[in-house]
Amino acid sequence: MRSVIGKALMLGLAIAATSIAGCSSDSKPSTSGNSTGATGDIGLQLQVGGTTVNSVHYRINNNPANTGTLNCNVSTTGCYEGDLNVADASHLLAVIGGIQAGSGYVLNLSATGTNGTPCSGQSAPFTVVANSTVIVGIQLLCQPGSDAGSVKIEGTVAECANFGSISAAVPSGNQIQISTTTIPASPNPAVTYAWSGPGASGLNSTTSANPIYTCNNPGTTDQQVELDLTMSQGSTTVCNKTFHLIIDCPPGATGTGGAGGAGGAGGAGGATGGTAGTAGAGGDTGGTAGTAGTAGTGGAGGATGGTAGTAGAGGDTGGTAGTAGTAGAGGATGGAGGATGGTAGTAGAGGSGGGGYTSGCVDPDCNSCITDESGPPDPCPTLTGNAAAGPAAGTPLSTLCRETLDCFRRTGCHNGAVFECYCGTAIDQGTCNTATNIPMPGSCKAEMDRSLEIPVGSAGGVALGRLADTTYAGGWAGVTATFENSSCPTACLPYTCSP
Repeated sequence: MRSVIGKALMLGLAIAATSIAGCSSDSKPSTSGNSTGATGDIGLQLQVGGTTVNSVHYRINNNPANTGTLNCNVSTTGCYEGDLNVADASHLLAVIGGIQAGSGYVLNLSATGTNGTPCSGQSAPFTVVANSTVIVGIQLLCQPGSDAGSVKIEGTVAECANFGSISAAVPSGNQIQISTTTIPASPNPAVTYAWSGPGASGLNSTTSANPIYTCNNPGTTDQQVELDLTMSQGSTTVCNKTFHLIIDCPPGATGTGGAGGAGGAGGAGGATGGTAGTAGAGGDTGGTAGTAGTAGTGGAGGATGGTAGTAGAGGDTGGTAGTAGTAGAGGATGGAGGATGGTAGTAGAGGSGGGGYTSGCVDPDCNSCITDESGPPDPCPTLTGNAAAGPAAGTPLSTLCRETLDCFRRTGCHNGAVFECYCGTAIDQGTCNTATNIPMPGSCKAEMDRSLEIPVGSAGGVALGRLADTTYAGGWAGVTATFENSSCPTACLPYTCSP
């Protein structure tokens, strides 16, 4: 690895359950470690730094039994390690395969420069999700020993920051959340950011540390997007650093969903003056059904009450049923009798992920697809034991799994990304990770707090870290929901119960 200014190696990692298109080397590095079930790959993007390094050792670990940062020294379960040959390379693309899907992974790098300089780096925690891709950046810092004397300098101290971690979350629909951290976290002078490169026009901000990239990939294969992030401090260029990031946009990630269907018209009034029900308003979340018509007041000989309005067809989340008609008043003097009550309104038809869902019902096409992908179409009945903590402590795990999976399928909140069921769509995943009071929570936050056994007052990251952890009932529900929106979206979204 040739030496340039900076004494650092920059690595970007793409972690996925399937190989990353266009992001592989001539050979795939070997890994040591045990993995079963759904696995992922890690694609490495290496940039040259300042110390000559010929080989980099990596460890990817989410097993707390392993100590230190260098090896899988206690257990290879959830731990993977190997070496990368980087001699004479100015740019390296490689793939590490067979990483078990799960949360809490941390990547550690270690190396020794040809001059004996020790180098190390550690990423922020990340999650490997089956059939999805997450990109993680890391900086390998080399700290040479000092062989010089000292000079006393009096003046203003400027602390040059380094990139700490750069990550690109699993795509949510056609959007990818990018997050950046620095070492130290709050340098002086403060850091400013500038994004450039061929893909910069797809960012919602070119000066933010945590922008959102909107994909526009109408093709049938992954589309590589290249971005450059330059970090500056104050008016000097001494501390400037640039990181080259490559992300993958999945095929078909373009456009936005259509508007919800319009509400149905209200029912006609009764024989002598019942008023028609009002139409439900349409919208992105589906129209509300029209209310029932009021029954007639009765005519000579006893008028028949008006029939209720037919409910409007459901929009994306399904309309609600029309209400029953009010009975007609009694007939005029000498009439044969009172009016007949109005007929109840017909229930609104369920929309996408809408009103047609009943607890525990089965969508045969969805279940068949998830089974083919080696996933659990309905793990809830198999769970035993009770919740050990959280707001639903003592409740059977099977019950908590069922109410959470029911909520996902009933509301369709996981159509874009499962984390939106907890965080909502008003804030991004990075903000939700640190928030203890989510302003507009997702449709299923209450159910997820129960099934993921979340302590009161916890930051959102506690729940998001357990979404694929099957020691919790909500982790099973999260894994199933991820299969539905990542592996089987055509068959499973919306989840349509069989008659």
